[in-house]
Amino acid sequence: MGINDKNGFITLAVLFWLLIGFSYLDHTPYNHRSHDFVGHLNNTSILINENRLYKPYELAIPGGETFQQPLYYLLASLFERETFKTDRSKHINCIRSLSIVYGAIALVFIGKILHLLSNNYLANLLTLLLISSTPKFAFIFSTYNNDSITTMFGIISIYYFYKLCKEKEWDKKSSYIFFIIVTCLLYSKLTSLICIGGMVFICIKNMLFLKKPSIFEIRILKIIVCSMLTLLPWFIFNGYFSLKGFSSEKADLKRSITIENFIAVPGIIFRIGDLINIRPGIHPDYSHEWDKPWTLPTWGTIPAETKRYDYFGFVFITSIIGEYVLSSPSQKVIWTLLIIHLIVCLSSLYFAFKSKESHLKFFLILMIVVVCEQIVLLIPFLPRDPNHGFMDYRYISWLWIVWGVFHLNSLISSKGYMKKFLYLVFIAAILLNIYTLQTIEGGFWW
Repeated sequence: MGINDKNGFITLAVLFWLLIGFSYLDHTPYNHRSHDFVGHLNNTSILINENRLYKPYELAIPGGETFQQPLYYLLASLFERETFKTDRSKHINCIRSLSIVYGAIALVFIGKILHLLSNNYLANLLTLLLISSTPKFAFIFSTYNNDSITTMFGIISIYYFYKLCKEKEWDKKSSYIFFIIVTCLLYSKLTSLICIGGMVFICIKNMLFLKKPSIFEIRILKIIVCSMLTLLPWFIFNGYFSLKGFSSEKADLKRSITIENFIAVPGIIFRIGDLINIRPGIHPDYSHEWDKPWTLPTWGTIPAETKRYDYFGFVFITSIIGEYVLSSPSQKVIWTLLIIHLIVCLSSLYFAFKSKESHLKFFLILMIVVVCEQIVLLIPFLPRDPNHGFMDYRYISWLWIVWGVFHLNSLISSKGYMKKFLYLVFIAAILLNIYTLQTIEGGFWW
C-alpha cells in the first residue's frame, strides 16, 4: 500500500477505527453511553423468541422502542439466536461488534467522497482520523442502537446522491444502488426523513427561482418517491394506520402547539431567555450555562448549567461527547477537547463559506436545510422540554460526511502559517480524542 494508492488512506483510517473502536468496546459496558438499550434489545427479543414483528407502541418495558423501523432488529435477530435465551451477552457483544463494522463502512464512503474532491493523501487521512476518533463516533458505532445503521445508510445515500447530481452522464448502476440505500435508510429509522428532506430540497431548490429542476434532479426525486412508497407495507401491515393499535396518546404525539412554541424558536437559537417560558414568568439563565462542559439535559430538577435551551451549544457538545457527564478524563481535558474541536469547526465553516466551489455550496445548502429541519422538529417540545425532541446530534450524525468535506477543504484551502496551524490542531484533536476514549468512565445525564 503505497503513499500514492488512492484507497490507501481509507484503508489506514478503517484499520485505525477498528483498533480504537474494539478497544473502546472492550472496556465499555453495554449500557454505558447508550440510548434506550433495553428497548432496542426488546425488539430483537420479540423477533427471536416469538418469531414475529413487534407491534407499534407495544411498550413491554419502560423506554420501549416498538415504534421503530424493523431493519436493524431483523439483522440483529440473525446473530447468536441459539444462545439468546441462555446467554444474551454473546448476542449483545456480537451486535455491538457489528455496529463497529457499520462505522467502518461509513468511513469508507466518507473517504470515497473525499477522494472525489482531493488527491491530498495526508489531508484526506487526517480528516478521516479526526472523524473516526471523535468520542461521539464511538458512542454511535459501538452501542446496541439503530442510530448506527441509520448513520451508515445516511452517509452512503449522501455519497450516491452527490455522485448522481454531479456526474456528467446518468449512472444507472449508481441510481439502482441509491434506490436500495435510501430504502434501507427509511427502514432503519423514521428520523432518516431529515436526511431525505435535505436531498429533496437540493433537487427542488431551482423552483424557488421559478426554474425547472434538471433532468438528473427529477430522476433522483422519482427514486426517492419510489423508496418512500416501499414503506407503505410496513405502515399498513404493522398496524400504524389501525385505530385499534395506534393512537396519538400512546405515541405521545398529541401536543398542542401555540404561539409560545414558535416564539421560543429564536430564543433557543440565539439564547434569548426572555423568549422561553420554562414556567410562567421563569426563563432560562444563561449566565451559568458554561460553568461545566456537559449538556445536562435532565428532565427533573434543571441544573443551572444546562444547555437544553441553547440549540447550537447542545448540538455542538453532543457531536463530540454526547449528552453525558463523564467522571474521566478530567473536566480540564474535556474543556481542551471542546475548544480544539471548536477551532476545527469554525475554521472549517469559515473556509466553506469563503469558497466559491460548487461542491461546497452543495454541502452548505444540505447542512443548513438539515439544521432548519431539526429546529422545526423541536417546536412541539418547546419551550419547556426541547431535549425531549430531536436536539441530540445523533439524529443528524450522517452529517459527518458533510463535515468531512468541510474539514478537508479547510486543510487544502489554508495557506502559510494558517495551514501549519490547522494541521497541528487536527493532530492534537486526534490525539486528545484517542486519550478520551481510552480513559473514559461514567456516562450519566446529570
